[in-house]
Amino acid sequence: MVLVALVSAGCREKNSVVNSQHAPNQPPMVAKTSDQSPNIGPQDPLPLILAEADPQKLNELGPEMVVAIYYENDRDGLLKWLSSLNSMSKRHQAFNTLGNRAMQTHGLDEVNAMSKSLLDPDAKALVAGALIVAPKSNIWEALALRDLYFSPKEASLASLNDAQLLAHAAGSGNHEEAMEVIAKIGTPENLSKLLVSTYASWAGSNPEEAANHLLTRSESDATRAAWRRLGNGWSKKDPASFEAWRKQLPAHQRAQVLNSWGSTNLVP
Repeated sequence: MVLVALVSAGCREKNSVVNSQHAPNQPPMVAKTSDQSPNIGPQDPLPLILAEADPQKLNELGPEMVVAIYYENDRDGLLKWLSSLNSMSKRHQAFNTLGNRAMQTHGLDEVNAMSKSLLDPDAKALVAGALIVAPKSNIWEALALRDLYFSPKEASLASLNDAQLLAHAAGSGNHEEAMEVIAKIGTPENLSKLLVSTYASWAGSNPEEAANHLLTRSESDATRAAWRRLGNGWSKKDPASFEAWRKQLPAHQRAQVLNSWGSTNLVP
């Protein structure tokens, strides 16, 4: 028994020596550094604090990707970094992206708080990005925030006038509030523009629903303009479904559509 134990111990010692020769000690696996690979990915994570990141890597990523990575991890550092960008076009687009991201994740209060710490051009870019998605949840708040930063002329140049914000709301499903806003801010001078943009955007996602709602409005120059825009867009995009919808209407509504649209391509 003693002999067997000695032989067994000797074998283990021999195997240990052989293994150490063929598999020398290796350091634990670590993420690749920039010297090993220029690519940035899961194997080469950026530091949580933006100021500690390699400027070259940040430049390779581009401002929009940097916003996506650091918005939650280091918001203060992100604002400072974006404000230091020399390219005004990149800086504007980055703040636009930041505003959009902030609006979707934390809402208008967050956007408003962030904008107060920025210079005017950067604050406007931030707010403009937020207002692309803000009307989905609250059109009135979106209009109020816009008016804090943009004159009517600036709002139109930035595609943020009343009609355009209502179109964003209708296109994202906030139809009910859009109609409430139109009822309160609509005037003989702007009603046509508001209805045209709102119903056209609504029809982009659900033309039948938009058309049925438009039928509930009293005929006017404004509704006729909305019909022309909605009908032309729908009939060109999907003529079969448009014609099927129109033909199932009662006779008086078919006539209303025909008269409002003013198209010679339709028959009663």
